[in-house]
Amino acid sequence: MGVLKSMIDEVSLARKWVVDELRTFRGPGETSPYAKVIALVALLSLIAVVALAANLITDYARTDHLKIATGRQGSEYSAFGKALKDVIEKHHRKIRIELVTDTHGSRDSMERLKQNKVDLALAQNDTPGQGSVRSIALLFPELLQLYVRDEAAVHRVDQLRGKRIATLPEGSGTACSLENLLEHYKSTPDEDFAEIVHADPNQAHTMFRDGQVDAVFHIIALGDIAKDYVGTSLRAGGRLLPIEQIEALRWAHPFLEPATIPKGFYRGYLPLPPTDIPTAAVRAVLLARKDMDGDIVYQITRTLYEHRNELITANCLAVHMSRPDKPEEMLFPLHAGARAYYNRDKPGILITYADLLTLSFSVTVLCVSGIWHLRLRLAQRRKDRADTYNLEILNLVDRVRKIEDPRELEEVRQGLFDIFRRVVEDVAHERVSTESFQLFAFPWEMAIGAIRHRELTLSNHNARTPNGDLHESADQNDSVASD
Repeated sequence: MGVLKSMIDEVSLARKWVVDELRTFRGPGETSPYAKVIALVALLSLIAVVALAANLITDYARTDHLKIATGRQGSEYSAFGKALKDVIEKHHRKIRIELVTDTHGSRDSMERLKQNKVDLALAQNDTPGQGSVRSIALLFPELLQLYVRDEAAVHRVDQLRGKRIATLPEGSGTACSLENLLEHYKSTPDEDFAEIVHADPNQAHTMFRDGQVDAVFHIIALGDIAKDYVGTSLRAGGRLLPIEQIEALRWAHPFLEPATIPKGFYRGYLPLPPTDIPTAAVRAVLLARKDMDGDIVYQITRTLYEHRNELITANCLAVHMSRPDKPEEMLFPLHAGARAYYNRDKPGILITYADLLTLSFSVTVLCVSGIWHLRLRLAQRRKDRADTYNLEILNLVDRVRKIEDPRELEEVRQGLFDIFRRVVEDVAHERVSTESFQLFAFPWEMAIGAIRHRELTLSNHNARTPNGDLHESADQNDSVASD
């Protein structure tokens, strides 16, 4: 309350100062009643300008600090995250990105994203998530690569039964994918198909070269890091196993897609592998929290595509980056900011549905016009019907003026009441409007008055005639006689 009172006092002092300045400018005798109003308007304008300037300065000085989970140092995710960080910070001075490289795979990164410990994350597209996670873009395919020692009598996945297979730490996306793959080849759900050894990539490849495991399973993109890990092990005495039955696997894991490890990728002379190896792939995806600022996500998405050449120069995997054109391609719905960028070139709803809107408008105009015309016709018919009654009344009034016989006058009276009855029935059935009925009341009352006037006139006329006097005397004599 003290702060509020202080602010009110400051405003009052500022207004008084403006008033004094106006009086000084316009003369010491200035007593205009508008001086205070002018002062208040000037003061409010000054406050608005200061607030706008402060907002612009604050916005200019603001920096958005983001955390992106990229997985362990030395992984493809970490390398891609570094390239993404450099390009974004180069073109957006307000965005600063911190790479979080101590996560243990896609699931760990997803968990941190859900707990708001990070703002962005790189993960496999099939990583289980919650409704608080949204996608930004599909990045690059990661291939399932399973290789065994040359001396092992293993040429198919189903021949790994009883073998030791090294893979990434438990809970990682790679480890879960291996479990799903082996589950497909089990003869019974409870079968211990193979022994899985969890280790980090360096340990896994060391164990393979030292003969401690029979095979290694890794999900990794075809790039320099894959050549360092997988290529070294293959050259030391290993061979890649084909991963087949992809279409069957996709029924349980729909985000897998067919892929091929090309002949000679790991070595050109004496090509390694010696033939194309069929396998499966899962896409890496850039994710964000659902509540992340849409403007920031929009700028990140724009950077991915408008500065794609720089990203490819920094990391060649960016060449595979694509926008999610089909909902079934992604496990997570698009972030609103990313959708706004992807739909920026799409015509607005007015343009998209211009023909339909034009047709709808034309039909609406025709319908309204038709209804309005029908309404006018009904109103005209009601008016014509009321006018007919009024004309009948006027004809009766003209007839009344010429009547000499009281009995004929009574017939006219009955005809007038018959017209009234018909008008009331037409009003009840909406054949005559209420307004027309109100207009009808005046000529009807005029007709009643004309009949009464004619009755009075005929009565006075009969009383003055001799026959009339004679009859009256005779009636009086009969009355006396009867008495």
